[in-house]
Amino acid sequence: DKRWTRLMTQQIQSAEVEIVTDLGTSRVTLGDILNMQVGDVIPFAIPETVTAKVDNVPVMDCSYGILNGQYALRVEKLLTMSQNESTQGEQHG
Repeated sequence: DKRWTRLMTQQIQSAEVEIVTDLGTSRVTLGDILNMQVGDVIPFAIPETVTAKVDNVPVMDCSYGILNGQYALRVEKLLTMSQNESTQGEQHG
């Protein structure tokens, strides 16, 4: 029935999810980590765009910056299921 479908759609759309993105990576040795002290700086390679994920599923490509004093993401591209499947295939194989 259409009422039930509409209600379920509203419920699903109001569910909160966590969006996660990796802003950069760095390679260091275990020795470097063991010798680190408060105040040490680790350089990071930061890409121009990052992929935002929900439940470890890529959902959008974003650029990032600061808006009103907070770190923020700007959606550059919404990813489709077929794009997610090809990305997953690249990771596994």
